[in-house]
Amino acid sequence: MKSIPPLNSLRNKELDVLGQLLYFNHVYGDLEPAIRGKVIFDYDTKIDMMEYIGMDEASFNNNLTSLRKNKILKGRSIISTFGLNAASPDITFKFLIGNAS
Repeated sequence: MKSIPPLNSLRNKELDVLGQLLYFNHVYGDLEPAIRGKVIFDYDTKIDMMEYIGMDEASFNNNLTSLRKNKILKGRSIISTFGLNAASPDITFKFLIGNAS
């Protein structure tokens, strides 16, 4: 997945943070999006994420800022899950082959 934009422009630590956000987005997937965002971005949840990936708070917050600048996060919500859905973990690639002139 790292070769797919905008993921291809992220550093490894940003991908680690995004992975944790997507994980908790799935764990709390039954909640209404606004409430889910509050739970995911709650201080205690972020502490759990930081401990899991071994990152201090300043670095974690810098990576969140970077994800926002890359338009992956908007406020307290994930803009896209990049088609990843644990209930249906299929990925489809569509190749368009045209006549090169």
